[in-house]
Amino acid sequence: MKLGVTQESGRSEIRNNSGLEIEIEITAEEIFWIIKDDLIRVKGEIEKEIAEPGNEIILEKYLNLRRLKLSEQPIIDNSFFNQALMWVSAEEEQRFSWVETDKIVGRPFAQSFSGGWSHEYHSRKGRIVQIAMNLLQGVLQDRDDMVKAEIEHVFHQNKPYERIQLLVLEGPGGPIYLVEDGTHRVAAAKLLGLKRIPCSVRRIKYPLKQTTTDREMFEYWQRAIDLGLIQGSSNIVDMNGSTTRYEIQVTSELFPWIRVCQHRFLRINRMYEKVYPDSLGNLPVPRDALVDEVANNHFMAGPEKWQDWVQKFSNKPRNEDGLVVYY
Repeated sequence: MKLGVTQESGRSEIRNNSGLEIEIEITAEEIFWIIKDDLIRVKGEIEKEIAEPGNEIILEKYLNLRRLKLSEQPIIDNSFFNQALMWVSAEEEQRFSWVETDKIVGRPFAQSFSGGWSHEYHSRKGRIVQIAMNLLQGVLQDRDDMVKAEIEHVFHQNKPYERIQLLVLEGPGGPIYLVEDGTHRVAAAKLLGLKRIPCSVRRIKYPLKQTTTDREMFEYWQRAIDLGLIQGSSNIVDMNGSTTRYEIQVTSELFPWIRVCQHRFLRINRMYEKVYPDSLGNLPVPRDALVDEVANNHFMAGPEKWQDWVQKFSNKPRNEDGLVVYY
């Protein structure tokens, strides 16, 4: 058997002679060497930009300036996905995996403050830069013992319940991740520009069931099924006085966030396209209907309405994000 690292996720694997892969837990040694090599790369970049990276005062000021630029990175509030995640019944799996840092886009309460990934909760001011500095100190001083200690302190290979906790959602171009715990540590990894980090990743598996008492949401789900965007079925499961409970059973769907309301669905898609450019082309739904409210309304109303939109608006001027400019 052969031990290796997959190109896609960085998970360790054993491949037997027949080519079958068996995933195994990533090890502390693997984490150490991959993170250390990345920190050495980061150190080289910093040495090109500041004269004394070993000077803690200079380094802290430099990293604070880099922290402010985190506001430019894609981010979305975890709450935008709630309608697709609440009252869901499905099997889940949890795995300690390598995650590409730039694919982590969701954090709690992102819409409650400005600054995106640069924002720090009031009680934890300075934590993002402090975590980044602590990770760098070992490579700056050429001390493997310091590097190992800080990697364990941040990523907790030996303490599963203290690891960075993420939820993964698989889109058509690749996965995105929402932070459930460890926001400041993720922000510090983004600040340094670490390419990938080890996290505990939760995945909701299909098939799944979801219930709601919102009739409009239920009707939206039904239209998505009728249009082939969701593979599954929907029905009324309970009528109790003035409250009716609806259920959808999903075997697969175009996006795992397609079950949210229109406003949030379009917002998520526009963010997703920044993470995976050109990923919304060549899908069963035209790109315009995935990012534009007017186009989405026409598409969801059926083929005739969609053709009406195409004839009236598809050749109109567009803004820098490729959205039609309506007059």
